Amino acid sequence: MTFNSADLATLIERSRKLHVGMEDQFDRMWRVHNAAQGTLSTNYPPYNILKDGDYYTVEIAVAGFREEDIIIEVKDNQLIVQGKISNQPSEDGPQFVHRGIAAREFERAFVLSDDVFVNGANLEHGMLSIHLEHIIPEAKKPRKIEINSSSDDSKKLKKTSKKVEFLSE
Repeated sequence: MTFNSADLATLIERSRKLHVGMEDQFDRMWRVHNAAQGTLSTNYPPYNILKDGDYYTVEIAVAGFREEDIIIEVKDNQLIVQGKISNQPSEDGPQFVHRGIAAREFERAFVLSDDVFVNGANLEHGMLSIHLEHIIPEAKKPRKIEINSSSDDSKKLKKTSKKVEFLSE
């Protein structure tokens, strides 16, 4: 059985109707799906994603690009990296005989979790490193629930019961 992009789109749309309160997660799946559609045709520029505990580093090979040629922004839970070399060689100066280092425009998008924040970026030796941190809010951290077994505590709990009747035709 093969699974393609159209199947995923149908699955997301059908599942969305069955889950209440999960609209954000389905919107995020749509963004991932749409971002993947745009990047399936190109692997430029190549990138790595490194994880060290709660810290991530996205490394993107951007040989030939300077800091002013790259735009990094976070928008709608997406880390978007764009590159465009603004200065091309002038007609008066040296000309390329062979250009093997790609200098074409690019855009890379990475979908971020709500709990992932960008700490900064640096460009060194043709490698752009974007530093991320996964910060788990206190409300989402695991916590232990104490079990009260004394009879006094059980009296404090309010008990309710409902009678359910099934009607048959």
